Amino acid sequence: ELVREAADWSRRIDSFLIAREESILQKLIGVGGAALSESFEVQVKARLGDDAAPQVEAVLAGDAVTVLRSVHYDQFDTYFQFRDPSQGRIRYRDDQFLNEKGEVTGSRARLTLTEPVREAEFGGVLLSRSRWFAPATQSLRFYREYFEPTAEIEIEKDRHRWQVVFRGVEFYVNLDLLKKPAMDGRWLEIKSRTWSRRDAEDKAALIQELLKLFGATPDHTVREDYLELTAGTSGR
Repeated sequence: ELVREAADWSRRIDSFLIAREESILQKLIGVGGAALSESFEVQVKARLGDDAAPQVEAVLAGDAVTVLRSVHYDQFDTYFQFRDPSQGRIRYRDDQFLNEKGEVTGSRARLTLTEPVREAEFGGVLLSRSRWFAPATQSLRFYREYFEPTAEIEIEKDRHRWQVVFRGVEFYVNLDLLKKPAMDGRWLEIKSRTWSRRDAEDKAALIQELLKLFGATPDHTVREDYLELTAGTSGR
């Protein structure tokens, strides 16, 4: 009887492990632990000219926006793609923080799982969900062997980020220069965490105002993320 019960438990354990190994989210939970969290955000991305930085910085230095914090870093992203697109994709991100002289002063590595679902769109501002975060405490090679992706894409960019308050609401403003693969122009991202559809709609309206301040028009906005924009120009 004990042997039969042990065999039954063995089958249950096998089923559990197989299901876990087939789920990218479960594997991330297994390696990320309690630090895992889910978030929702509204964001917009706009392509600006090569000379956009002075105008963006002038707006941030003006009275319309209050800057709480700013940071400059080189960002190295490695995306893991999988045979089943519905599982989402894993991003291994290595941030190299830079001082005013361009010298590296520190680093940070994180894992993010993004599911291929966009909840809604408000005049070009996208509402996204199911972004799961975990600290990356192991090497890129470890995660490559652990997640076993079917494809990898690398993106490198120079990023200036500002945490700002506009009309009493907190936003993050990113000004990016894509270095790998290299692309002309600067990329402006404005985003904010959200927790309800009404809150998302209100913040989307404020994001549109911010875009105008930075000199961007609806024609400048794009719906694709960097991975989609650089498809075909970067890969492994």
